[in-house]
Amino acid sequence: MRLAAAVLLVCALMVPAAEQGTAFFPVALDYPLSPGAPVSAIATDLEAIRAAGFNAIKVTLTWRDGEPVRGTYVTESIARALAQAGRAELRVILAVDDTPPVWLFERYADAARQTSTGRSSDACFDHPGVHADETAFLKAIATEASRHEALLAIDVGSRTPAGLCLCPYTKRRMKSLTAMDGRDDHARARIMRRHDLGDLAAAAASARVDTASRTSLPSLLSDPSAFAPDDWLMAGVVDRYGVTLNARSAIRLATDDLAGAGRGKSWWVEVDASVPDADRRLATWTAISRGAQGVIFDDPPRYLTFLPSVARNPILFTQLRPRRAQVALLFDPLMPTAKPDSLAATHQALYGRQVAADIFNVEHLAAADLRGYRAIVATSSRALSARAREAIAAARGAGATYVEAARGGGTLDALLQAGVSPEVRIAGGSDIEVRFLESPTVQMIIALNHASHSQRVTMTFSPETQEAIWLNMETGTGVNFVAGPTGPNHHYWFRPKDALVLMIRKDIR
Repeated sequence: MRLAAAVLLVCALMVPAAEQGTAFFPVALDYPLSPGAPVSAIATDLEAIRAAGFNAIKVTLTWRDGEPVRGTYVTESIARALAQAGRAELRVILAVDDTPPVWLFERYADAARQTSTGRSSDACFDHPGVHADETAFLKAIATEASRHEALLAIDVGSRTPAGLCLCPYTKRRMKSLTAMDGRDDHARARIMRRHDLGDLAAAAASARVDTASRTSLPSLLSDPSAFAPDDWLMAGVVDRYGVTLNARSAIRLATDDLAGAGRGKSWWVEVDASVPDADRRLATWTAISRGAQGVIFDDPPRYLTFLPSVARNPILFTQLRPRRAQVALLFDPLMPTAKPDSLAATHQALYGRQVAADIFNVEHLAAADLRGYRAIVATSSRALSARAREAIAAARGAGATYVEAARGGGTLDALLQAGVSPEVRIAGGSDIEVRFLESPTVQMIIALNHASHSQRVTMTFSPETQEAIWLNMETGTGVNFVAGPTGPNHHYWFRPKDALVLMIRKDIR
C-alpha cells in the first residue's frame, strides 16, 4: 500500500515535457575542449555525459586561443562543441577566459598588470587598448555562439585578479572617482569592478545571449583590505551569478552569501575538483536549499544517483524558492569576518541553534528589505549609513527586534526573547540543518548532515507540516511522518556528509 501511494505521488509530481517550457536548471560538467579532437570523439563524450545524468556542459575558450592574431577569431572548436551538444540534448555554458594573447603585449608595451612585486602575466583592463580589444573579442565570440540553440549563457569576467593594478591607467580611474563624496578606495575599487563586468557583459549581451559570472571567493569571506569584488554589485550586472566552492569553502556561509547577493536573480555554484567526492552531493543540496538555480562540476562525481532527479525536473527546481528566515543578518563588507563576534561567528552560532538567517549587505539596503523579519542582527561596529538606518527603523516599526552581535550567548539570548525559534527541532545529533523550499504547488524539505560521522536523529516539524506520504526525491520511495504531540516527526539515520530530500504536493493531505 505504501509503495503504491509513493508511485502515485511520483506520477502526480512529474510534469510532462510539453509543459516544461523554457525552464532549465543546469546540472553541468566541465568539458575540456581539445582543438584537434574529431567530431566522433566529441559526440561519444557528450553522449556519455548525458547518460550519466548531466543536462549541460561548460566549455572554456581563452582569449589567447580564440584570437591568436588581432582581429582573427578562431571559433571552430566552439562551434563543433555547440553543434554536438545540441545533438546530444545538452545545453552549453561558454566560459571566456581572459588569458591575454601574445600579440597584446607586443601591441601595448604597458598593458601588463603591475603589482607590488612587478609586472604580471595578466593584462590590465583599465588600459584603454586592452579594454577595447577584449570587449571586441567577446562580442565576436558571442555572435558566433549565439547561432547555436544549445548555448545557455556566456560566462565573462570570472577570473578577476586579486588586488588593484598599480599602473597609471588604474590610478587615473581611481582618481576620477574621488569626486564621489564619502567613497573610500575600497568603495571606488568595487564600483570600478562592477563597471568592468558591466562592459564585458554588455559586449556578450549585444549578441542577445544570457550572461554569467562567478567569484572564486565570496566578498563575505574576503579580506576587506584585498579590494575584493562586491557580490551584491556584481550579481546585478549579469543574468546569472555564481561562486566556485572548493575544499576550503565554508559552504553554508558561502551559499548564504550568494543567496543574499543574488536575491531576485538566478545564481549557481561550481563545485571545484578539490572538493572530495563524499562532499559533492552535500555541497549540491546545500546550494539548492538556499535557492541555487544550477550546479557545475569541474570533474564528474563518483556518486551520480542524485543528478538525474534534479536535471530531469527543471520546472520544479526553477520554481522552488527557500522559505524566508526569521532572522536578517547584516553584513558589512569593510569589517573582517574572522573575529569571535563577527558575522561568520554569529552565523555559525545561529546554526548551532537550528536558526537560519538571510544575509543582507548594509551598503545595499532598501527600506522594504528587512520588513517581516522577527530579528535583525548587526555584526559591524562601523557607523551605518542613513539608508541602512532607515531600513532598520522600518523593520523595527513593523515589530522586529534589533540586536547587536556580542561575544558569547548574548545574541542568541536576545533572539530567543524576540520569539525566534527553530522551524524544526533536532534531537540526537549535531551539525544537522533542515531547510524548506516551496513552489506554487510543491513543498520540499532538504535535511543536511554537515558532520563527518553517522548519526541517527529525530526531526520534529511544526504542527502545520503535512503528515501525508512524502516522496524521497532521490530514491522515489515514500516516507511517512509520525504524528506527535507537538507536530509530526521523522527518524532518520544520516550517513557522513549526507542529505535527505523530501517533497510533497501542497494539495495532498
